[in-house]
Amino acid sequence: MAIAIKKTAAIAIAAGLTFAGSAGIAAQDALAQTTNTVAPTPRATEQLAASSTIPEGDNFSLVVNKRYNPTELRIGTGQADDGISGEALQGAKFQVEKLQGDIRDQAEFNRLAKLTQEYNKAGVAEKPEITKDTGFTAQKIATDSNGQATFSNLPAGVYLVTETEWENARPAEAGYESNGTETLVPADPFIVFLPMTNPAGDGWISNVNVYPKNSFARVEKAVEDEGKHVLNEDQVTYTLTGIVPSAQEGKKLDWFGLRDAYNNTEIKPDYENLAVKVISVDGAEKDLTKGTDFAVGADEGYASVADENLADGANAGFFVGVDPSVLKPGDRVIATVTADLLDGANADQKVENSVREYFRHSTDDSNFSEVPPETPPNTPPGDTPPNETPNDKVVSYFGNIQVFKTGEEDGKRTALAGAKFEVGKCNAEGTAIDGDAIANGETDENGTLTFEGLHVTDYADDAVVENPGKYCLRETAAPAGYTFDKDAVYPLELTRETKNGGQPANFLTTTNAKSANFEAAGDKIANGVAVNNLKNSVPFLPNTGGMGVLIMALAGLTIIGGGVYAARRNSQSA
Repeated sequence: MAIAIKKTAAIAIAAGLTFAGSAGIAAQDALAQTTNTVAPTPRATEQLAASSTIPEGDNFSLVVNKRYNPTELRIGTGQADDGISGEALQGAKFQVEKLQGDIRDQAEFNRLAKLTQEYNKAGVAEKPEITKDTGFTAQKIATDSNGQATFSNLPAGVYLVTETEWENARPAEAGYESNGTETLVPADPFIVFLPMTNPAGDGWISNVNVYPKNSFARVEKAVEDEGKHVLNEDQVTYTLTGIVPSAQEGKKLDWFGLRDAYNNTEIKPDYENLAVKVISVDGAEKDLTKGTDFAVGADEGYASVADENLADGANAGFFVGVDPSVLKPGDRVIATVTADLLDGANADQKVENSVREYFRHSTDDSNFSEVPPETPPNTPPGDTPPNETPNDKVVSYFGNIQVFKTGEEDGKRTALAGAKFEVGKCNAEGTAIDGDAIANGETDENGTLTFEGLHVTDYADDAVVENPGKYCLRETAAPAGYTFDKDAVYPLELTRETKNGGQPANFLTTTNAKSANFEAAGDKIANGVAVNNLKNSVPFLPNTGGMGVLIMALAGLTIIGGGVYAARRNSQSA
């Protein structure tokens, strides 16, 4: 009988080990594949307590410790484990339901131990049938800021634990901010004994701790665009970041990639020369090698895609596929790419770029590719669809600054061509251009000049600028025959709201007429300026040729003749 009890208890502890795998520590083979580490050694099964020794009472408890993307392999013991890896997850809801059967009865203990072993076996698609205790009311609790959900005062028995809500669960660490792109793959349901045999096998754990994990993925997009202008064909820099999720029990990560989408009339990313690195959870960095660790290729799958938070007008993209064997749960895959600003960005005066993460966990080794293909597929091989995150998107804004140039003579104004202006960022006082001018230009026959595609002042690097500066316009040369104020500087704002400003209605529509709108605008218009020049009024001498020379010669002779006459009169008088 002792042998029989010992064997039964061994089955129970095996069930406990398997359960522990389902609760965040997978079966040994799967563990080694998932995290590329050596699987831990299971605890011994000798000296196990018999079911008849289970403590009396109905005051047992179950503590669900929710972690995401653990990186270390550990065998669950039912005891609290302060060294468990992975970060706490808040807001995941779990449900416990009691199964039929009295574990204080040895026969029922044996049956439920076998059921638990089969149910918790990693990588098994079809689970054995279970019968729930209808006399027990199911309980649901969400994990708190410590990632814990505690079920108290439970009767001795076997319980089915199911993660019922996870979509809105978020990391519990202080300062974490959601960007809405998180994707969680919940833990598989598992069965647990309450109480559970202790590691020594000579007693019972009344307060059982379990550690189910979530596969947690998140994607982030960042842009460096401050001071970058379409009119200068400047380059902006995009950063794509994806968090590598852990695999479920019995599976491994076999496909991972980042998918970027954009409008090819607005930007031209140099994705063939992008850089990719991996930052592990401990802060270590590793640069990846193209063709060995990752592959990149064009993705034209966005032309007809209508997707939430997709880049507006997206008609092109690229895909970065990373070798799964170089990745571990919790790694941050960071791809950096530069992109040329194109004239198409001036159409709606904003540029959007989005990214999402794709990943797949599989039990099929034939799907796994240790080296990415030369051109990565937009969808993984095989029949199993990938998981994906929502898109994260960044926006860059650009606008126009306009000059309307007039000349005034005899109280009338007319459009002036040939006036030269430059534009640049103002100094702190708004009295001069700070540093070099960004661009310069000349008014056309309508007296207009547009600096098209300047970065707005109130939004940069996908964030609101708290103290936006201004742009300064300065006239550098007036048309021939007109004067201008060499010291005049025209500061103005170019914001997301004023970026579409322009010529007031009927402004300078009547040739050689003074515009009422010009007067009403006070020589200032939305994100632009109207500048008036006066006709040159400097005194001048007549031309020194032709009739002018003759007149001056006659005048000179008259003066000379008068002098001679006066001299003679003075001589005679003497």
